[in-house]
Amino acid sequence: MTRIVTKTLILVLISNLAWLAVAGKGGIGVKQSKIFLPLPGSHMTAGYAHIENQSAKAIKVSVSRVDHFAKAELHRTYEKDGRVGMEKVDEVVIEAGKALHLMPGGYHLMLFDPQGELKDGQIAKVHLLVDGFPAVFEFKLENRVSDRNVEEHHSHH
Repeated sequence: MTRIVTKTLILVLISNLAWLAVAGKGGIGVKQSKIFLPLPGSHMTAGYAHIENQSAKAIKVSVSRVDHFAKAELHRTYEKDGRVGMEKVDEVVIEAGKALHLMPGGYHLMLFDPQGELKDGQIAKVHLLVDGFPAVFEFKLENRVSDRNVEEHHSHH
């Protein structure tokens, strides 16, 4: 009887370890992640990414916090009666094998009250909850307009 229980426990442990190896950080992958530096005088900005559900089941994703910002929320841009607005969303369900695109005009991270001096190229860790479990991803801080784009724009005048 003890051998059966031991073998069962070992099989359960191995299957759980295999799931963790496949699932990675909550079964999601994050690509093209960036946070725009706040404009001068602004106390908020947004973050964007491509979040893929690499697991075999639907998952719930929410934002817990983002380094260098006092507050972080998941927002959705919507249109109603010809007007565009934004609303806070507590969590988003991503179906198995599907992706959530955090992008302008759609879902995005809304970040409030930057802490300290933020610089182009700096990394901010974004702390998500995936089905209630923590997962941390790196987002690169970027200027909204690169110096090259500004030079190209001014060369036309």
